[in-house]
Amino acid sequence: MSDTETGDTLHLELQSGRVVIKMRPDLAPKHVARIKQLCAEGFYDNTPFHRVIEGFMAQGGDPSGTGTGGSKLANLPAEFSRVEKFKRGTIGAARTNDPDSANSQFYIMFAPAPHLDGQYTIWGQVTQGMEFIDQIKRGTGSGGTVQNPDRIVHMRVAADVPARERTEVEVLRTDTATFKAYVEARRNPPKGWYVQPAGHVDVCSVRVASRLLPKETK
Repeated sequence: MSDTETGDTLHLELQSGRVVIKMRPDLAPKHVARIKQLCAEGFYDNTPFHRVIEGFMAQGGDPSGTGTGGSKLANLPAEFSRVEKFKRGTIGAARTNDPDSANSQFYIMFAPAPHLDGQYTIWGQVTQGMEFIDQIKRGTGSGGTVQNPDRIVHMRVAADVPARERTEVEVLRTDTATFKAYVEARRNPPKGWYVQPAGHVDVCSVRVASRLLPKETK
């Protein structure tokens, strides 16, 4: 059964195109449940990416566009992961200095950010359409505040979208001998200019492949 069928895929619609997001209830069940609830309510529709920093991330999910707003629901307890890392396309829950202050705001990473690992909740990963995230209007200054920001057209759980309008994505399994061999090849390249095998590989250097599935015709 696909993530789309189980309701763990999001369709984030931007003016530039559709972004497909794989949610991670295995890492952050409370945050994923919150995102699903707010999507069902249309909460994110027309909300801005109010804070966007080149080479770092694009932050949205605040209807007020000030960075201090959120939903009327209670804040969420932290669901930090010591295993999953912040890499390109990772989606984290924004918060204040209080670890248990995440509500509705989120950010999408343009690049890896090891300093965030274990400090913020990860609830999703972009699997398709990262090129559209890259086109989001950047902010200015150290805070990345955006004037006349780009906005989310709408964000929906894929299972709630008519089947003919869904984007189906197949993601490479990571529990197979093939993937293990791929990681080993990245860890110790057999050829090239390496004199001594590295013996390790950064998690951001091991990309998990994905591909769009063809739409069924009826």
